[in-house]
Amino acid sequence: MMRAIVADADHASREALRGQVDAICPQVSVEGVANSAESAKQLMDEIRPELVFIDEGLIEWPHAEQWSPKGQFFELILLTSQPAFRKEALQLDTTAYLFKPVSDRELASAIHQSLHSIQLARDYRENREMLIKVIHHELPQEMISIPTMEGVEFLRLDEIVRCEGLQGFTRIVIEEQESFLSSYNIGEFRKLLEPFGFFCPHKSHLINPQHLRKFKMEGTIVMRDGSCVPVARRRRLEFLERVRRL
Repeated sequence: MMRAIVADADHASREALRGQVDAICPQVSVEGVANSAESAKQLMDEIRPELVFIDEGLIEWPHAEQWSPKGQFFELILLTSQPAFRKEALQLDTTAYLFKPVSDRELASAIHQSLHSIQLARDYRENREMLIKVIHHELPQEMISIPTMEGVEFLRLDEIVRCEGLQGFTRIVIEEQESFLSSYNIGEFRKLLEPFGFFCPHKSHLINPQHLRKFKMEGTIVMRDGSCVPVARRRRLEFLERVRRL
């Protein structure tokens, strides 16, 4: 069963769409309805829906990116009663754009596409998690596996120069100034790498002390690849103590 919510300021439109979904797609359960952007966000936090129907009139367009499902696990279907969607709406990453009143055929097609995308995402996550579990048990101790947007990277610990947190993702910088994005956040890398001597000089950064080049007294670390990493004021003493023991 796929969880869904419907967000629309118009009561009649909300209930009509809920009834259509119930009649056309029994595999989709509308778990809640909202009449404002604020109540829709609250529902999303509570229900964690996999499918979100929302009228474009509820979206605060200067901040529309928060409705884009990139990096999240829901499909977005945008609704409108206007003759055409506004330009900003067409830039959102949505499964479908539907005009109201929504026809049964278009609704069924949009939901079918959403179900397919959600199943692909589920399969991808499950396969990746299974692979990581196997890898962690079989890799040599000096190597780690890192999930990325494309699969899994295998690295020696001494290859990693530093990690940088980027809005829920992490950029991994390795030797020769190469880098790639991981779907783990920086907190996960702290748990993974700090037991191997990596140091967190700042909430968004993690460094490998083996790749240190210099420390500037204004509070900046320079790595061997030439990159600069800030050191939080409260962490400077701990950092200096750490490097003194290297």
